[in-house]
Amino acid sequence: EVTRRFPKEKLLEWYLNYNFYGNLAYGVEAASQVYFGKSARDLNLAEAAMLAAIPQYPALNPIDNPEDAKRRQGV
Repeated sequence: EVTRRFPKEKLLEWYLNYNFYGNLAYGVEAASQVYFGKSARDLNLAEAAMLAAIPQYPALNPIDNPEDAKRRQGV
């Protein structure tokens, strides 16, 4: 239903802006600030890849589990 009512770009925007990224970070901008100390627009590809993997398993984030986060970055 939702995928028929809204364009993919809007769904992606919602996903990025409202997802939980661990460490009380909701949304990619908050996660970028928490994990990298900068705006999401300033992330490099490796940093963006790391954030992209976090919502599936928020406990595997770069603060609490740096080794697991690094491994998932390439998935």
